[in-house]
Amino acid sequence: CLASYRVLNQYSWSNHLINYNDIEILVRRQIVEVHREKQIEVQIPKHLNINGYISKAVKAQYEENPYPRWVSTSIFPKPLSIKEVINQVGLSPIDQAIFQKKFPRILIAGCGTGQHSIQTATRFKNCQVTAIDISLRSLSYAKRKTEEFCINNIEYIQADILNLESMSRQYDIIESVGVLHHMEDPFLGWKVLESCLRPGGLMKIGLYGEISRQHVVKARELILRLRKGTAHKEMIEVREYIKRSSDLILANLLQETDFYNTRNFRDLVF
Repeated sequence: CLASYRVLNQYSWSNHLINYNDIEILVRRQIVEVHREKQIEVQIPKHLNINGYISKAVKAQYEENPYPRWVSTSIFPKPLSIKEVINQVGLSPIDQAIFQKKFPRILIAGCGTGQHSIQTATRFKNCQVTAIDISLRSLSYAKRKTEEFCINNIEYIQADILNLESMSRQYDIIESVGVLHHMEDPFLGWKVLESCLRPGGLMKIGLYGEISRQHVVKARELILRLRKGTAHKEMIEVREYIKRSSDLILANLLQETDFYNTRNFRDLVF
């Protein structure tokens, strides 16, 4: 019951639990794994020089609430060559030199808690993945899950996209999903990524769409109108307001799994 309201590792007595066979999974998730992530944090290389209000705000949010905290994910059972992947998704690159890359170097710019980097690392044959994120807590979660899956071709680095040029690395493939639109100047982020791409390389960019996220946009307008912040109590108040609302667009939020967890709810609408 306590674990439903506060993560167990936040209690001073959490390390003294004995005879917890009946709640072994809960203890592993909320105590053991969190402890392992703290050990990993000090091992992750840092290449960080954050400038700008937006970058600092994004970092602060994901240090406090890494997103998503996932348990299982899909991975590719058999890695494919770049040509096989390109044919599979129906792309027709103008420069086909990319097909000759036998050991591709791949950058995941904004890897979050690791689902993206793990999927990419298992998708491309003989690849070496560099996964960066601005949040150290997100990276430690990602590295723990990578260890859990016994994947050894991912390097995690705490870094800001805007500092990538100073790392002097070039990549055959760059993937950045759900990241650029959070930046103060998304086009500047795009230009930095482009400068890190080898000639003839491939870039995959994922952006949020206004039309498909009308319910989220409306919720953010509501939050501004109600003058609510991200304190736990305020997020609960906003959620209750939406549940009672007769607005059909807002009602679509009730179909989102993120709606029912304050950590995820914060990411979704705040």
